[in-house]
Amino acid sequence: MNDLKLHRVASAYRLDDRIIIHANTQTVAGFYVNRDPFIMLDARASVGEIGHAILRAFDAAQFDAPIPIAADLKPLTQRRLKAAGVKSERQLQMRAVHCLVTRTANEIAIMPTHNGGTRGDERGFHFRVEQVIVIALNSSPAQIGAAVLDGFARCTSVFAEV
Repeated sequence: MNDLKLHRVASAYRLDDRIIIHANTQTVAGFYVNRDPFIMLDARASVGEIGHAILRAFDAAQFDAPIPIAADLKPLTQRRLKAAGVKSERQLQMRAVHCLVTRTANEIAIMPTHNGGTRGDERGFHFRVEQVIVIALNSSPAQIGAAVLDGFARCTSVFAEV
C-alpha cells in the first residue's frame, strides 16, 4: 500500500472554554481543506476523550479528494466557527491556539503553532517546527490526548492570554 494513503491530518484548537478537533482532507492539488466531523469538547475533557476525537478525525480525513468549489467550503467554515463558538475567523484567531496533528505510516506528530495575530505579515498560525512532539503510531487515545495537550502548552501567541 502507498504510504501516502496512510497519511492523515487533523487540526486541534484550544479556546478558553473548549477544544475543537476536525479532520483535514488533502486534495488532488495537494492543499488541505477542513472536513467534518467538527468535534467540540469541553476544555476540561479527559486526555482519552481528546485522543478518541483525534482518531475520529483521522478516520474521516481523506487523501486525493477532488478540488472543492468555493460554495462547498463556506458551510465547512461555518461549522468550524460554530463549533468554536465564534462568528468569524478573526475571532477564532484572537481566542485560539492551534496544533496540527498528523499520522503517517510510522508515527503520530503534533505540531504546535505560533499565533501571529490577525494583521500584518506574520498573521495567522505558523508552525513551531522546533517544538514538534512525536509519539508512536500505536499510542493509546490517552497518550494521543496527552500529547495534544502538551502541544497546546508549546503554542505561543501575540495575544497575551490565549
